[in-house]
Amino acid sequence: MTDQKIARPSRSDVLRVTARDFPGDQKFQALRVLSGCSTGENEGVRDRVHAAVLKLACGNIERLRQLTQVAKVVSGLSGSEQQAIFDADWAEYHAWLSA
Repeated sequence: MTDQKIARPSRSDVLRVTARDFPGDQKFQALRVLSGCSTGENEGVRDRVHAAVLKLACGNIERLRQLTQVAKVVSGLSGSEQQAIFDADWAEYHAWLSA
């Protein structure tokens, strides 16, 4: 695999986006849901996974629950399939995180 751009959101990015997308008490509920999505990796990987799940949930707490379950499962894609996903996602993700 070559040329994979990797987003590096910080914990403060995750907290900011959570507060933005899940107002009021839903913010705390969303943070609890995210805490169940442990990648077993370092904090940088955790924050990257949490940011991706938040992005896809679009402020919907039920969708966030579903996506955290999906995030726990690793699917086996070919290198070319992964590269196509990485390339297509990068531009959209960068614009979303910067908003």
